[in-house]
Amino acid sequence: MVIIKSIKWVISLFIIGQGLLVSAQTDTRYSQYVFNGMVINPAYAGTTNNLNAMVFYRNQWADIPGAPKTISISIQSPVGSHRKVGLGFLVETDKIGPNDIMDFYTVYSYKVPLGNGVLSAGLQGGATIIQSDLNTLLTPEGVPDIALGNQTFAKPNFGFGLYYFTERYFVSFSAPTLLDYRKADIGPFYDRQYRQYIAGAGVIINLSENLTFKPSLLFKSLPAIAPSRFDLNASIYYKDAIWLGASFRTYKALEPESFGLQMGIKLNNGVKFGYGYDLNVNSIATVSSTGTHQIIFGYEKFLKNTTVMSPRYF
Repeated sequence: MVIIKSIKWVISLFIIGQGLLVSAQTDTRYSQYVFNGMVINPAYAGTTNNLNAMVFYRNQWADIPGAPKTISISIQSPVGSHRKVGLGFLVETDKIGPNDIMDFYTVYSYKVPLGNGVLSAGLQGGATIIQSDLNTLLTPEGVPDIALGNQTFAKPNFGFGLYYFTERYFVSFSAPTLLDYRKADIGPFYDRQYRQYIAGAGVIINLSENLTFKPSLLFKSLPAIAPSRFDLNASIYYKDAIWLGASFRTYKALEPESFGLQMGIKLNNGVKFGYGYDLNVNSIATVSSTGTHQIIFGYEKFLKNTTVMSPRYF
């Protein structure tokens, strides 16, 4: 009877964990795109025509034990004499209960003038590694089940994207993870990687000499697990140095999921700081009252001899 109870308890924990894994990866990426578009579209790499490095930390559902915690490090820059090629690298780690998950991708993009703007096409390739210390799990009797042991899975993935931008607006489409891994591919307790499709658009509106308004919309589709989602964002910039933003995310088409606030500052030496807070209004709100915290630290270095346009706010 004890063995049966233990097995049922472990299975229940991992069923819940599957939802945490999926939500952790998708929610984190969607939150980061406000600060760094490369995390959802490889075609974004190099389009600012500056060297950009960023560290991102996210503490999701802060008052739930074992809830996701994410650290992301990215760097991207144009290269070559005409700055048409962009290169980037992204490493992201998730800590979810007993699971340590690492994603890493190398990113390549190429830009060509098109009409009044620039079209960038991008590719990325990498892998996900999942390491689970199942000995840290306790049965209802308060002891670990040594039969579970440790598990490690590693699976490659790749994606592509298109990104068109002018000085006033942008349009984006990407599939950052094309391979769709199911339980049979990645282990009996994991639903980790799903094929995703993401489309977005935004526009710049000058309100005055010092104030700029940037509304944007993101459409997200994970056909294997969830209905389409929307992410609405609006930001106000002051002298291209200080900005405040708000976001509204939906789940199951137009069903509200969360509200968010973001703020940031860019110093004259290229150093950037930012903070974001998301408050869930869906079922998670019944067990988490503190929401999700996000902190960014970045550095931007201007590169000389640039021959293609560089939008200020995209």
